[in-house]
Amino acid sequence: MQKSSLYIAFNRFGYGATPALAKLNIQDPKKWLLDQLRDYSIQNPKWTSEQALKQIFAYRHDRKMIQQSAENNKAITSLKDKRREMINSSKKLSAQIILQAIQTEQPLQARLQDFFANHFSLSNTNANMRTIAPTLESEAIAPHLNGYFADMLVSVTRHPAMLYYLNNESSIGPNSALGLKRQKRGLNENLGREILELHTLGVNGGYTQSDVQALSKSLTGWSIGGKKKREALGFVFKAYAHEPGEKILLGKRYAAATRNSDQQAVDMLNSLATHDQTAQHLSYKIAKHFIADSPPQTLVQQMAKRWVDTRGHIPSVVTIMIGHPLSWLPKSSKFKTPREYVISLQRACQLRNTKPDILKTLEILGQAPYSSGSPAGFSDNAQDWASASALMDRIEWAEHIAGQVKMSPIEVAMVALGDLLSPSTAQHIMRAESKQQGLAILFMSPEFLRR
Repeated sequence: MQKSSLYIAFNRFGYGATPALAKLNIQDPKKWLLDQLRDYSIQNPKWTSEQALKQIFAYRHDRKMIQQSAENNKAITSLKDKRREMINSSKKLSAQIILQAIQTEQPLQARLQDFFANHFSLSNTNANMRTIAPTLESEAIAPHLNGYFADMLVSVTRHPAMLYYLNNESSIGPNSALGLKRQKRGLNENLGREILELHTLGVNGGYTQSDVQALSKSLTGWSIGGKKKREALGFVFKAYAHEPGEKILLGKRYAAATRNSDQQAVDMLNSLATHDQTAQHLSYKIAKHFIADSPPQTLVQQMAKRWVDTRGHIPSVVTIMIGHPLSWLPKSSKFKTPREYVISLQRACQLRNTKPDILKTLEILGQAPYSSGSPAGFSDNAQDWASASALMDRIEWAEHIAGQVKMSPIEVAMVALGDLLSPSTAQHIMRAESKQQGLAILFMSPEFLRR
């Protein structure tokens, strides 16, 4: 492979080089990438869904007590402090996930986690979500990056963050024991619809409204426990809220669930995860995320074939992408999202703690975690990140961050870009009137903005 292939590997498939990585004698960039396809996890997560749920339920209890009693300013202040503490704990996990991506020696896996976190997008729509959202990444996504998509799909669907976000914890089968008693509360189709439209088959995947209803009914009873005493904290299957009977999804019949079993919905999710349309939809999205806004159809088809052949084994599909010559074309087709931009910059400069902090920076640049506002997640298209105002925000941040960098501009340039650094950009950096200006030129160069 050409020498520049190493920096294509660093930038296109990872988050860019670090000074230590740039010094390694990597002879085979493809092998370096494939060697990263092993278990990846968030090390010692600072916040868990169990902690989040305990705090959420305690907060609800205290709020109810205050509402039922005469208003007490001291109690109200204490409640606000508790809410702020919950959200701050969650933010620490969000920051930890990003900081690990800055420091990791498995940047390919960190990028895959970022891809799937956006694929299964959550938004901070309320206090519950602001408290629990990042735990989906650490608990349901990262553990399955080196395995099968079906296992990830089931784990994500069962996770309290997803159940809260798409309101499935309160979805009740109309003919369930609970539904027959509480006719004002019934079926919620949010989760079933998004699984079909976004998570598996895709919007043009050939499903119908009856399929949405069948999956949604099968998912009734998938809820969150811990509010009541002696109830497991986290995912629970509430059989008394589950819609009884067999279901038909995409023309296939699924037997009625046995008592206290959620196997019917699990079987549906496994079938969806290995469906040909899911293979096409996910292979296209992965190739688009890594390679180009309009990925080569030949590449997508080969990835989809491997998906079907391996029943959605994620590392096998990624191996096809890495091994395909169309993934290594010299042109940098992808424009970095704010998250990719910030992480790659901090990796190149060996920066860990910056001011403003990482979450505030991403908020300024338009990609704060869990703020897409839609289950579809953030856009993966260059046109949505390359507007004049967005570039001005990057310029201002780049100029600010340059003052915190200890390395010289040309040192950072060689770490970040190696032989991808153009003679023109190198010349402009060398002619800069100051270190800060030289770094700003590098950070806003076409080579650095794209990957």
